[in-house]
Amino acid sequence: MVKNYLIVLLSVLSFSTSLAQETDNTKYIDPTIGNVSRFLVPTYPTIHLPNQMLRMFPVKQDYISDMVQAFPFQVPAHRRKGILQMKTTLGNVNNNSWNKGMAIDHDLEIVHPWLYSTYLIENDIRVSFTPSKKSAIYKVDFPDGTQKNFLIKGTEDMQFSEGENSFTIQEKRSKPTRGEHAVTNTITIFVYGEIVDEKNKPIENINYTFDTHKLQISATENAASTLLIKYAISYISGAQAKENFNKEIKNKTFEDVTKEGKKAWDQGNESNSS
Repeated sequence: MVKNYLIVLLSVLSFSTSLAQETDNTKYIDPTIGNVSRFLVPTYPTIHLPNQMLRMFPVKQDYISDMVQAFPFQVPAHRRKGILQMKTTLGNVNNNSWNKGMAIDHDLEIVHPWLYSTYLIENDIRVSFTPSKKSAIYKVDFPDGTQKNFLIKGTEDMQFSEGENSFTIQEKRSKPTRGEHAVTNTITIFVYGEIVDEKNKPIENINYTFDTHKLQISATENAASTLLIKYAISYISGAQAKENFNKEIKNKTFEDVTKEGKKAWDQGNESNSS
């Protein structure tokens, strides 16, 4: 009798341990909570790793809106619209291309803290984003046989330079303080980036067009339909941005960074629940 009881007890303990090991803690994380508010200013579905610097959310009037104005490279403060706002377009670029919104369908949207993906219904483009600590990857699936464009808008202080299979951007943001001895605080953001295909190979015949505060990055109609913008940022220097890039994402695929991000949230949520 005692022997049978011990066998049953061990079986139950073994089954419970197995369930605990297979538990996915990320299923309890929902970044859309608080995105709809009746009284206070709502939150936005922020995509980032736990306690890390690089953050992103689509620039919209509010979460309910089905019109995205831009996908920023970085969101430095809560509810701010972000810096270096990017659009994706097809074909020839004109003035309207820089101002036109990008229509989405919420039913085709994927929102996790480690992965964001949405479908631009008017242009048949899927935009996906995954963050690392100080770097991130935008993966954009364009239709075949057409010119593919990234339109990045900054401020009048924006600077750009093209390297061998790479680019760098320097941007400034200023904010005045209040009070009798008010001052204006200015911060410089350094970006290092590369444009590659799904196999992490540089895209040939990329054309960069920079004018004051607007950067157009275009790939020919013969280029790969899936393009990735891999980039890292630093508030210290351009060299530090490149070091962050090499350390975190240089040799990694979009899927690699996504898996690492989900693992980081799984471990973080597990420690918070224990």
